[in-house]
Amino acid sequence: MPKIPQIEENNNKKKMSKSIFLSHSHKDREKYVNKISNFLSQAGIKVWDSEAELNTGDSLIDKIQNGIQSFDYLGVILTKNSCKSEWVLKEVFSALNEEVSGKKCKVLPILVENCDIPYFLKDKIYADLRGEKFSEGLRKITEQLFQDEKNNYLSKFYPYISSHPKGKEIISKISDIANSSEFPKKMIVNGEILDNPIYDYLTVTEQNKIKKDYGKNSSKIFRFIPLDLHFIKARNLTNENLLLCYYSGTELSGWKTWLFPHRGTDKNIQTRKRFLEHADDLESLLRLNFNSAKLNYTHNNDYILSFKPDFGYGGFVLYLFCLCNVKIVNPPQHILSKKFEIQKGTFSRKFNWFYTEELMNTDGILNKNSDLIRAIHTLYESSLTKIPNSFMEPIK
Repeated sequence: MPKIPQIEENNNKKKMSKSIFLSHSHKDREKYVNKISNFLSQAGIKVWDSEAELNTGDSLIDKIQNGIQSFDYLGVILTKNSCKSEWVLKEVFSALNEEVSGKKCKVLPILVENCDIPYFLKDKIYADLRGEKFSEGLRKITEQLFQDEKNNYLSKFYPYISSHPKGKEIISKISDIANSSEFPKKMIVNGEILDNPIYDYLTVTEQNKIKKDYGKNSSKIFRFIPLDLHFIKARNLTNENLLLCYYSGTELSGWKTWLFPHRGTDKNIQTRKRFLEHADDLESLLRLNFNSAKLNYTHNNDYILSFKPDFGYGGFVLYLFCLCNVKIVNPPQHILSKKFEIQKGTFSRKFNWFYTEELMNTDGILNKNSDLIRAIHTLYESSLTKIPNSFMEPIK
């Protein structure tokens, strides 16, 4: 009899999200089906099979058809019995029609004993649960289902990512670091893999929990947040380069000092339109003259990919930072001060021009944004000469 792998206790608490319809011969229920069904259910996958779900008076055909149409997968359990079953073949043909027509259900063959695989399934990759492979095969099924869910979530953002000049490279690199054996401690800066210094500020216990909860074989899905990150740069009276940063007003927001990020969405994929909206926001935030801010990607279309906790709202996030330059025509006098505030009702927004050395040597900044500081240093060094000035007037 096949041995069933142990399920970790906290898996029982995970939200059921993926679903599978198990197509099988009733003759295999006790030997295989119940064990497969129990394992997948405990792993957090919604399982449906006809004998467990049908009530007296239900239409068998309608119930099966509705199940196939509403579930993510049809797992066909391949045995000598099932390959001879007319019902199993009808269920498989129905699901294959759904798959070919681009609908929700996908067919997943599950081979549990040696048998003649039907010709129409031979071109599909199957899960091998034969003999001693039973336990490992079940684990691989759960990994595939959860990985598909992560991929489906990320695929919503592919049009947005593809609007970036390095979109194809970014999509490829997301897969690389998400599936890395060193997850989550690596970051990508313009295609280059670097150690992510964020994890120098997290304990080993915290790091292990992140890997367990969000790594390759987990069922939790990290959030994806794409941000256009804008550099507002100027020089002071001694010709040193400075970056403008915005101070958070509260501890709860998760950051003390930040460059100027603007959120992208799966719907906001027209770069020119998005930059116009971001420019309008910057003009309002900094009280610039109307239509005075112009935004563009950096000359080399620089980007950063970084996994890190959301320090403000909780959870775990893959950030995509698309780096952008800002040009400001006729900057107002208040922005030329080393520090300034803008009153918004009773709330005061604080701004400060920073040397890169100040950013790199301040723990309050490094423990939450050291990934960005390392990326800026890697791309532009501490001199920042590769970043064009936003305006020519000096900071006093």
